[in-house]
Amino acid sequence: MIKRKNSSWFARVVHSMLGNMTENTDSRRLPRWPFRLDTDKAVESVLYIAGRVPNPTLHSIAKVLFHADKAHLSRYGRPISGDRYIAMKHGPVPSATYDILKTLKGDSEFPLTDRARNSLSVDGYAVRALRPADERVLSASEMECLAESAHAHGAKSFKQRTAESHGPAWLAADENDVIGLESLLLEIDNRDELREHFAQDGT
Repeated sequence: MIKRKNSSWFARVVHSMLGNMTENTDSRRLPRWPFRLDTDKAVESVLYIAGRVPNPTLHSIAKVLFHADKAHLSRYGRPISGDRYIAMKHGPVPSATYDILKTLKGDSEFPLTDRARNSLSVDGYAVRALRPADERVLSASEMECLAESAHAHGAKSFKQRTAESHGPAWLAADENDVIGLESLLLEIDNRDELREHFAQDGT
């Protein structure tokens, strides 16, 4: 693995924060990623975002999803689709969702459901919705967080979205590795409450 800027002051602070979080909760470590992927929710989330941001792209959708998942985890104790994030060069990327979109583009071989195959197309970096999102698949709370994130981040430039996503969670992960729950909580204000919940739950 390629360590990301571990010699920098900020990276050392991030890793110190991770250590302190563990020490402050009876040294109980959290599961790396305790959530189950729901590909139907992943597809419908992309469709929901694509209908609410100008010129949806692989990058804009990934970053809107990242902020929406953080908000939903903070408020409701779980991300939207359960997809895990990978710390890539230009910020966190939802792993399975990205594989679905790359397969639709012809650059990967992720097993596609009919829902994905018949709902989206990808040309270069541009993502096109072939139908509106099926809001029966998404809960009210999920649509709330997706809409808020699309409004806040969807129209920003590639450079702005990338810079905003290079926060403590991204810095704490190795390049092209999973951003674990422990790291993601660094960007969530009620992290102590959530950490206690997941430590007790043991999920």
